[in-house]
Amino acid sequence: MIPLPTPIELPGPPILKLRRLKESPAVDNSTFDRFIEQNPEDPKGYYQRGLARSLEGELERAIWDFNKAIRADESFVPAYVSRGTTFSTQGRLELALADLDRAIELDPNHVEALYSRGGVRFDLQDMEGALADLSRVLELEPDHWEARQSRAEVFLDLNRQREAIADFDRVIEMDPGNGEAYASRGLAWAELDELKRALVDLDQAVQLFTEQGRQSYRERALELIDQISSLAATESEPG
Repeated sequence: MIPLPTPIELPGPPILKLRRLKESPAVDNSTFDRFIEQNPEDPKGYYQRGLARSLEGELERAIWDFNKAIRADESFVPAYVSRGTTFSTQGRLELALADLDRAIELDPNHVEALYSRGGVRFDLQDMEGALADLSRVLELEPDHWEARQSRAEVFLDLNRQREAIADFDRVIEMDPGNGEAYASRGLAWAELDELKRALVDLDQAVQLFTEQGRQSYRERALELIDQISSLAATESEPG
């Protein structure tokens, strides 16, 4: 029997997984093809090939493989999660939600499924549902900084700025180069009328975005600084 190559599934949320996969050695899909030919009822071959195809941008072919994996084993959680995240990438949010619901039904503590469903619920404007999923992720993995940053954004959307700031504080502690966290925390301070603190965070975001060569983010942060500086000047005028 032809063995599968080292599995390319990696722990972590979809964005992190894709980054790690891009850093991994290229996988020859013919290896998966041969494994599937000899083991047509084994879901792992279809699943691993689906991940590889997803990385290559062949999303429909990846979904076909995830479908085959699920037909081979209807309780194979990773295939539901990966098919759900692929649907989400395509903007097919209701299908994504159904797959992630099924994955969590099968494994209620599956961190990637909970994190991914939190993102889908956010996109569907189900903020309370997103908050519940992301909070559950953090109960299971308190240092999951992506979930913490996502939850902070949900708190902002719910006008719970103090809770958002607390999460951004923790994100920045874990990831000091995170310009988005500084920029979003700056917005939270501005919404609380703490304009000096807002400007300090946005200045730091500009510095980080400049160092990282992220020009569009830098320009947006500079626009926010101009707006908040004008507001601060207006508030300081006498009478």
